[in-house]
Amino acid sequence: VRSGDELYSLSVGNKTGLGETEVIIKDQLLARRFELEAAIIQRSTLDVVDKNGLHEQGQALSREIERVDAQIRQAEEYIAFLAPLVKKYRQLVDQGITVQREFESRQQTLIQTRQELESLRRQRVQLDGSLASVHTKIAGFDA
Repeated sequence: VRSGDELYSLSVGNKTGLGETEVIIKDQLLARRFELEAAIIQRSTLDVVDKNGLHEQGQALSREIERVDAQIRQAEEYIAFLAPLVKKYRQLVDQGITVQREFESRQQTLIQTRQELESLRRQRVQLDGSLASVHTKIAGFDA
């Protein structure tokens, strides 16, 4: 028996041979292989786009963290300036040199600045979490 020889008849006009079956299976497997390779290439392209987007997002988060850090430093410096000033105004009110309203205004500014500082610190923590998440996603592409 040679490749392509008729092995047996199934019915009138139908026959099978090892050669014909191999060709059909080979064609089907090659078609499936090309489909899979195309899907892999498409997925790889999409992954590159996603990864680049994540890199840009990470850079934007880093810049935002720098801005928040600068705002935190400014708020801390302003609080360091205001705290003794509020204390001094309290003394001036106690001595009757200035009015209570001036003291309350300075004290309110100090309280607001402290609240802003805490808000900035919370924002910094959230940004750190977002940046860590982006780094984890980027690492997932490299795994």
